[in-house]
Amino acid sequence: REDTLKKRYTRTVKTLECVASFLEIPPKYIQPMAQKDWDLYAQIIKASPVLKVFMSYLFGNTASGILSKPDLFIAILRCLSAMSEHEALVPLLDKLPGLYKSMYELMQENQDVVEEMMDEEDEDEEDKNQKSIERLKQEEMVKKLFKATMVKVVRSVDAMALNKKQVLKKEREKREQQLLLRTKSEQEEEESKS
Repeated sequence: REDTLKKRYTRTVKTLECVASFLEIPPKYIQPMAQKDWDLYAQIIKASPVLKVFMSYLFGNTASGILSKPDLFIAILRCLSAMSEHEALVPLLDKLPGLYKSMYELMQENQDVVEEMMDEEDEDEEDKNQKSIERLKQEEMVKKLFKATMVKVVRSVDAMALNKKQVLKKEREKREQQLLLRTKSEQEEEESKS
C-alpha cells in the first residue's frame, strides 16, 4: 500500500510538472494559441479535479507540512504562477462554483505560512546534515516560489477585477449616454410637433 501511494504521489508531481512546463513556455517561442483555444483549456482545467487538488494542499498549511513535500508544492506553485500569466486562465484563480476557497483566497491566507518559512532558519545542524543537498535546494526553492506565486496570483486577480470594473463602468456610461441621446431626440421630436 505504501509503495502504491508513493507511485501515485510521484505520478501526480510529474503530471503537474508537465502542465507547468506547458504553461511556462513563453508565447514568443510557440505559435500563439487562439483565444478560443485558451478558453477551451480553461474549461478543461475547470472541469478537471486539478483545482480541488490544489485547494486541498493549499488549505490549512503549516511550514513543516509544505517543506515535507517540496517537490509537490513546487509543481503546484509553478502551475498557479503560470496560470496567473495567461489572461484566459486568471478567472480560474478567483472564486468558482464548487470550490469553497479560491486560489486567490488561499494565497492570501498562506501569507503567514510563507513568512514563517522565510523566517525559519533550517532546523538544527543534525537535521540539516541528514537532508540531501537536493532536498535542501527544493526547500529553498519552495520558499521563494511560494512568495513569488502569492504576489503574482493576487496581482493578476486584482488586475482582472479592476479591468471588469472599468469595463462595467464604460458600459454603464455608454448606456447612460444612449439614454440621454434618446431622451434628447424624443424631446426634440416633441418640440418639432408643437
